[in-house]
Amino acid sequence: MITEIVEKGVYFIFSPVQKCSHISICIAEGLKKLGIPIFSNMDCWLIDLKNQEYLFKNDRQLHPNNCAIVVADIYFIEMTNNHPLFDLFCELNEEVILVIIYPNDSDHVLTGRIERLTAVIRVHMHKFRKYPSKYIPWAFGISERIRIATENSKLFSERKRQVLAVFRSSLNQSVRVAMNFCFLSHLQDKIDINQNPITEIGNNVSLNDFDYLYWSQFPTHHIPKWFDSLKNSMFCCAYGGNFYYADLDEKLLENSNLGQKPAIARWDSWRFWESLAAGCVSIHLDFDKYGFLLPIKPVNWKHYVGIDLANPQEAAQRIIDEPELMAQIGLEGQRWALENYGSVPVACRFLDIVLGEEFGTIENLIDAVEDIS
Repeated sequence: MITEIVEKGVYFIFSPVQKCSHISICIAEGLKKLGIPIFSNMDCWLIDLKNQEYLFKNDRQLHPNNCAIVVADIYFIEMTNNHPLFDLFCELNEEVILVIIYPNDSDHVLTGRIERLTAVIRVHMHKFRKYPSKYIPWAFGISERIRIATENSKLFSERKRQVLAVFRSSLNQSVRVAMNFCFLSHLQDKIDINQNPITEIGNNVSLNDFDYLYWSQFPTHHIPKWFDSLKNSMFCCAYGGNFYYADLDEKLLENSNLGQKPAIARWDSWRFWESLAAGCVSIHLDFDKYGFLLPIKPVNWKHYVGIDLANPQEAAQRIIDEPELMAQIGLEGQRWALENYGSVPVACRFLDIVLGEEFGTIENLIDAVEDIS
């Protein structure tokens, strides 16, 4: 099967409105590095400005049936039996592997004819919600854009002893509001808290070719000044999401007023992966306590600082009192993130899903692809 994937490639289907998601970009970048051809229903995500080369290339002569894998990136679309994309899926040959990427900010679960699917790759999953069996926990991860933008970070000891608590404007972020009250208040007299917004590149700023390439495509997220701040800071707040009852829909159907399972939706965060890549100490909630699901989870107080909302003061005090541990967390977190969530390991994990994990390790999969190539 791996031979067929290398020869036929992977076909991505995007919405004309939303186009490619960050999740698809990370997977495709890794597949490209492995020598696997990438095709799409549209040209998307420019990677070479001079030569006008796109990561996702549209070949109008190529039908998805001619590829080994079809990936549907249905950002912000809740699939139902009546959605037109399902008609396209039904036209696919049975031997074509079909995967859906569902990077939705809501906590909705896909409905409809999902028996045809090999997998549904889903971010923001947690253990308090019931998901169909084909759902696979996923993460935002580190794209090549983020990896390159965070290169050449300062040594931890040379950075400003400050906490970046800077977030993009986003609705339904009750976790951030709560953390401002219960966590940052314990740090503010001991460590500088930088909450100055960095939302645009500023006036009269000259961008190099790399920064212009990605700022022009993703102006809300690719801001060179922000990456410079990350590389020059010891700590970064990287939490997000909103509190809700995970079983509220079920309880409403039972004519009950409230759900019984408090949970956190939309918990994954751009800031988490950006700050890890930059070697900051990334501050989030405790992944284990709050049931966050990832293919490979970070270890609290080794790769990141995970806050227990029942006792945020304890974590704040450790951040203040244990500078050597903080330096180690910054280093270990960066190493863990790049080894497990850089583009190549992400692509290998994707291939392991569609191949039924027949290779077992990233190293074995890379060796198999190189043998074919």
